Amino acid sequence: MPVTLKDIAARVGLSINSVSRALRDKDDIAIDTRRRVKAVARELGYRPNMNARSLVLKQSFTIGVAVTELNNPVRMDFCERLRQLAEQDGYRLISAGISHRQTHNLDTISDLLSRGVDGLVLGYLAGPLDDQPLGKILADCERTSLPVTIFGSPETTLADYAFIDFRDSCHRLTCHMLDQGIVPVGFFTQHPETGFSDERSLGYLQAMTERGMKAQAKFWPVKITDSALTAAAKAMKSFLARHKQPPQGIIASNDLFAMGIISTLREHGLQVPTDVAVASFDNIEIGQYYTPPLTTMGLGNDLFAAQIWELLTHRIANKQRTPLRKLHLRHELIIRKSCP
Repeated sequence: MPVTLKDIAARVGLSINSVSRALRDKDDIAIDTRRRVKAVARELGYRPNMNARSLVLKQSFTIGVAVTELNNPVRMDFCERLRQLAEQDGYRLISAGISHRQTHNLDTISDLLSRGVDGLVLGYLAGPLDDQPLGKILADCERTSLPVTIFGSPETTLADYAFIDFRDSCHRLTCHMLDQGIVPVGFFTQHPETGFSDERSLGYLQAMTERGMKAQAKFWPVKITDSALTAAAKAMKSFLARHKQPPQGIIASNDLFAMGIISTLREHGLQVPTDVAVASFDNIEIGQYYTPPLTTMGLGNDLFAAQIWELLTHRIANKQRTPLRKLHLRHELIIRKSCP
């Protein structure tokens, strides 16, 4: 027999209505109680009857998720962890890849909204959103009380969002290199239009200025043409053809780029970290098993996905009854052999 709300209620000593409200994250149920009810529901293997639930509550129990660079393992891992959280709460995800250029995303996001989703997650967006084409969609969502959660380094007054502090992260990573006496430090990046590169660049420049150093034009920024690992390898090869000698340290804007850069350095007889130290961002799983293991800045996708999911489900449960919320997220510096 399938587990019912009545079974959960009997186990936790609450009414069926209270259990139902706890599972839907209603504010009138204490947070500890909600957690306890959800834990018991998972333990008992509770699965809501989606058809009946949708008819009664007039919800589709689907969530739209649109994220940039879905070919990056850290994005795929985040989406999978978000899917698991959604499944635990009785939701399905409809995922789509989007571009860093906002005007390219309108059709994709509009298509997700046309599917009658109960909420929308937009990932790794940057810069001011309200006055951009996407701002109109966000304003429409706000007007119709459709919950939206955004993460990256966005600037918006129209949705809950999680601000990822790329400037602080790159400042700390650059300082880590400089503190080891690694000079000069090069900065390899892609997508100047995203805003992330600008934020990281500001962190890099801040660290250099604090040490009384000037960024050399040939080392900052070195542009990578697209998001593929091979593009980073080619960028490093092109750099060495022009300048012969690499910087003593290289910061890459993601772990895949770092792997491509290290591969080219090896081809040219250079060892990491003996000849060139390399560090990057994302903390993808394979990075700890690479040779050498990558020093990186990571958010921790378990906690990150849980924070994004909590923002969204809180808004779904409470609509416009609560003020918009903003989270400030900082990367953790994970030191490994590529830049000890």
